[in-house]
Amino acid sequence: MNINTKESTDTTDNGTHPREIFSKFTATMWQVVDELLFLEECHKKRRPGAPVYTTPSTFYLAGKCGCTRFTISRATEALVALGVLHKQFRRAIHGNFQTCLYRISNKYRWRINRVKQAISSVTSRVRLSAHKQAKAIKTTVNTVADAPKRTQPPPEWRRLLEKLRGGS
Repeated sequence: MNINTKESTDTTDNGTHPREIFSKFTATMWQVVDELLFLEECHKKRRPGAPVYTTPSTFYLAGKCGCTRFTISRATEALVALGVLHKQFRRAIHGNFQTCLYRISNKYRWRINRVKQAISSVTSRVRLSAHKQAKAIKTTVNTVADAPKRTQPPPEWRRLLEKLRGGS
């Protein structure tokens, strides 16, 4: 029996390594996953022990990600195709569509969090004291002088008024 035939634990069900899957992510896909993970954490805090899922609308996700709802729809469909996201369409009793039910796959959750932590550790290289103000800044109040008041209308108005009255 060959030991090398044992499958690696880092491969998914379809045999694709998570790095290959993450390399296919676009910026919008990362933003959608980040927002859905945040909403799932909020859901966990509000309802401990309940199943973890989120139900944001495409308009909400588009506003958070700064793109259109059609881009969000394409990104979620691509995430479903990669196996990272579970998406369930819901209908109301009267046949009206409701928001979809989203859940990040447990298989990728911790890997996504590790990637997010690695990115944030590289991008946040500002010292904590960099934003602190060393000394108070003196501010002065600028006042604008009032416009001079006119007692009589301009001479052009008199000529126009005379023309309108029929005088020359």
